[in-house]
Amino acid sequence: MKNIIKQFFSKLISLCSQIIFAIPALIYDAVYSRYVTKQTYVEMLHAFNSLPKFPESILDVGIGPGGSLNYIINEIPKTTQIIGVDYNKFYV
Repeated sequence: MKNIIKQFFSKLISLCSQIIFAIPALIYDAVYSRYVTKQTYVEMLHAFNSLPKFPESILDVGIGPGGSLNYIINEIPKTTQIIGVDYNKFYV
């Protein structure tokens, strides 16, 4: 019985810590990323459109939750592969 209780509280603490660490990611996206990063993505799209050929793939390092990509995703050719990576496992 003690083992079951110990496992339960261990999983509960793990879940709570995951929620606590996810909160800053959500706040960052809501307060900062959606407004400031939008302009960066729009400028990036304009730069790509000025190239002779649109890139076949895009690597977005520090993509966060990826919300800002939604501002330009419909203007990126369907043949372009987008790869997003982030250090924080709660972002991607």
